[in-house]
Amino acid sequence: SLTVMLVLLYTQSMQKRQTRWWDLPIILFFVAALLASAARLQTTNWTAHLVLTQLAALTGSALGIALGYSLFKPWASFFYGLFFSLVFPVWILGSIFNGEWLYRLERMNIRLGTALGQLIANQPVTDPVLFVTQMILFYWLIGLLGGYFLVRKGKPWLPLLVAALLVLTVDYSFDMFGADDTGALFTIVFFLLLLLIFARLNYLRSQRDWNRSGKMIETEVGMDINRSAAVTAIVLVAVVYGATD
Repeated sequence: SLTVMLVLLYTQSMQKRQTRWWDLPIILFFVAALLASAARLQTTNWTAHLVLTQLAALTGSALGIALGYSLFKPWASFFYGLFFSLVFPVWILGSIFNGEWLYRLERMNIRLGTALGQLIANQPVTDPVLFVTQMILFYWLIGLLGGYFLVRKGKPWLPLLVAALLVLTVDYSFDMFGADDTGALFTIVFFLLLLLIFARLNYLRSQRDWNRSGKMIETEVGMDINRSAAVTAIVLVAVVYGATD
């Protein structure tokens, strides 16, 4: 009957939901880590409009988290992600320009075409819009993929690793050129959040194993683990940062 079919569908959807890694603290840690990474890039002042990378990270991770939590099959999530990837980064980049959207798209096409032509011809690229576009796409993609794999698989490590490499590259550039660095705090915050994500995911995996084995674990255990992870992460980051001074 229709009632039985609805009950079966509801049961299947709940079973799929239970396989998702939906956890508010870890989602907040993930989004904050990407924002810290984007803010670290912005402190270089290499060009204007780098603040848009934070918007790209925020919107990309929001979409990735939503797709990861959804009941869509991977192929459907891929096409949804592809569609929005053709819309949102263009919308973010378009905020650089003024006027109607057709005019913005025209100016965007001209400037990117010119910059790409210079790059292909092995000439100096004089327009920073190409670099800004690359960074917007970079943070959009690591937010989208990281958010999706975090909630769907509990494995956001590759996108986070790429973000970490960019943060380290920025740190190295300051050291190499001996420039005044006013954004080192973002590096500390990023790696602190990275450690908290690792600790929280490890606890969630252990909690699933405990539930499958039928072990009863008090709520205070999770809170103690989270507190210990936070203190350990702060100490480790402080030690590493102090050693580099």
